[in-house]
Amino acid sequence: MNPTEVIKPSQPKPSPTLLYLGRCFAICFALILALLIGALVILLSKHNPWMIYEAMFQAAFSDLFGWTETILRSIPLILTSLAVALALHASLWNIGAEGQMLLGALGSTGIAIAFPNLPWYCLLPSMLL
Repeated sequence: MNPTEVIKPSQPKPSPTLLYLGRCFAICFALILALLIGALVILLSKHNPWMIYEAMFQAAFSDLFGWTETILRSIPLILTSLAVALALHASLWNIGAEGQMLLGALGSTGIAIAFPNLPWYCLLPSMLL
């Protein structure tokens, strides 16, 4: 053994349950912090944050229309986030996700308008290309 070599003690690995609870705590902490920062901005604009948050959640989740609008508007954001996460997992940095989403929507719409009589099983794959 080399005298300059440092012996590192082995550390026990944390349990998967502990890792899961840590991630859940981080998500809850981030959500609460975002709500508090939003409340601070609302207070600075001289409005009641409780009433604003209540109206926001009531509009989003009180009836079927609110639920469908919430889901409809969140799907593009979820898919764009998935694209960024996939690129980051491959050690790539993707800074144009929003523009890519908008240009993809524009291109898909253009294909659907240009070929209105194409059967759906041919149209959908061509829109994805």
